[in-house]
Amino acid sequence: MLAIYFAIHLSVRAFWLSLLLLQKIYPNGINIERLYLKDPYKSFATRFGLSQMITSTDTVSGLIFAWAVTFVITFVGMGTAFSLWAVPVGLLAQVQPDLVKSVPVRAVNITVGLSLLLFIVDTIFFGIIRRRAILGRIYYPLYLFWNTVSFGFLWRPGFQIIYSNVKNKWKAFGLALVSVVLVGFMSGDEDDFIKLFDPRGSRSEALQVEETRYLDKRPGDYWGGSFIQSDVITDGYVRVFVNYLSTDDKLIDALGSDSSHFSQVIRVSIDDSVCVSPKWIGISRVNGQKGIQTVLDVSRLENKMYVLKIERVSDTTANTVRIPFWKQ
Repeated sequence: MLAIYFAIHLSVRAFWLSLLLLQKIYPNGINIERLYLKDPYKSFATRFGLSQMITSTDTVSGLIFAWAVTFVITFVGMGTAFSLWAVPVGLLAQVQPDLVKSVPVRAVNITVGLSLLLFIVDTIFFGIIRRRAILGRIYYPLYLFWNTVSFGFLWRPGFQIIYSNVKNKWKAFGLALVSVVLVGFMSGDEDDFIKLFDPRGSRSEALQVEETRYLDKRPGDYWGGSFIQSDVITDGYVRVFVNYLSTDDKLIDALGSDSSHFSQVIRVSIDDSVCVSPKWIGISRVNGQKGIQTVLDVSRLENKMYVLKIERVSDTTANTVRIPFWKQ
């Protein structure tokens, strides 16, 4: 994302430099008399001021760069703060799923999450809580904690400088929001955007995977994620491990059947072929990771690359896992 902002900054700065060179070559600007224009077209040309355009472009270029650095630091800081809340909860859900559902832990989880939400709302809306005398005193300990863990001492002064000097805070906020959305959209496919600036036109493959999806490449103490035994399958089978999530129980309970199984909520397919009702067994790995495992017969498949897809049925919160492998 920072690279995209930097590219936009360079484009605006290049335009500013071109205006500066034009002023050096033609210090008097537009020669209206030699355009031979009639009104209302002549009035458009007379409104243009080269010096004013240079100053405005320089200001915009500087603001883009300052906003880009401030936003990225803010994004990292908020991500760190969110991780301090979400990661322990996620790890606890893996190790002690029943404990996460207990009332005291849920109360603490909700309280911490709400305090972080208040901090984010207060930051976005220009200190809406800190401007209240009584609420500000109550909020102060929470502010100190979240501002510290989110590196607020780095990004908050930049926000305050910008918002305390703009004429309309809401217009500035809307412009900043639009820029973030546009840059986020442009960075959705990083390869396509980089290709605009890369004369070689190089790009990566559409499917990318972490090596931790393969058991023979992951460290023994590595936690999390579904995996298969290797990226090259020389056996006649694929051993599929799916990590247990606390939402799996909810998916099974939602079926409302006395004979509910994991095969009814977890779908496994190879390329476009769905594996019908695979037999799952519960597995507790030596490193403590819990999950379910099944074995798929691939002895009749041709020797080529396939993509194993794991998805949780009717669960919109979990991403589909795709693991490519070569059948040898």
